[in-house]
Amino acid sequence: VKGGCDRIRERLRQRGDNRPRLKVFTTCRWTVREMGGYSIDPNRKDEAPLKKDDHTFDALRYMVMGIHSWKGIV
Repeated sequence: VKGGCDRIRERLRQRGDNRPRLKVFTTCRWTVREMGGYSIDPNRKDEAPLKKDDHTFDALRYMVMGIHSWKGIV
């Protein structure tokens, strides 16, 4: 989970051309909402997120991890 979150964070950062590798548009209301509320469970030492209102964020994380695993895509 942490690796997927790190990959999302990397893709949201601007590169040398001042453009991110991932854009989340405001029309993606649920994704934007869940990203804002995504937090780590304070009762766990493995930095696992709270499992609440995270379905679209999980899907985004799976997509980003899938893209990262394809050969030739950076």
